[in-house]
Amino acid sequence: HAAGQPGQLSDASGCVVVYESVGCIGWMVLGRVEGDMAPAHGVGSTDEMAAVADDIRRINPEVATFQADMREEAQVEALVAYAVERFGRLDILVNNAAYMHRQLIEKKPFWEKELAAVGILDVGLRSAYVASWHAAKMMVRQGSGTIAFSSSFGASCYMHGPAYGAGRGGLAGGSTLFSPILSRKHARAD
Repeated sequence: HAAGQPGQLSDASGCVVVYESVGCIGWMVLGRVEGDMAPAHGVGSTDEMAAVADDIRRINPEVATFQADMREEAQVEALVAYAVERFGRLDILVNNAAYMHRQLIEKKPFWEKELAAVGILDVGLRSAYVASWHAAKMMVRQGSGTIAFSSSFGASCYMHGPAYGAGRGGLAGGSTLFSPILSRKHARAD
């Protein structure tokens, strides 16, 4: 699992990955990754997630799914615990969950959109921190692991409003701010 530089993986064979889907309440793909096989995208509905899991199971029958509300800390903690219980470790966490308010892409000033659009800071920025907090405990204990943050160029320009930009910017900064601490413990953030 850990080879070369501290926190680096020599290859992806046998790694346990948690990949958050897009959406407040979504399914997570968990499984041992063999070679280059990894989930390409997240989906939110039960039927979509089942189809993705079935596709991946054709390559690797060990894949599992887990449904969680990323706004609920206890459910995020349960997700990490499930991965560790099922596979014995957690090698990679991909923070990719996001709240997509129905007015997100409307072409109007943010103050004319519903205040609920700020939910992207809860599911996206806060949920990534909570998931990383739980995952880091396991990765430090096992002496290796990677936490990845999925962002957007909307972090550096006006795209969909300030809440979107703040959330994406926070995720972009996550790897920079988590890395120095994790690298001392043979884990990393990207």
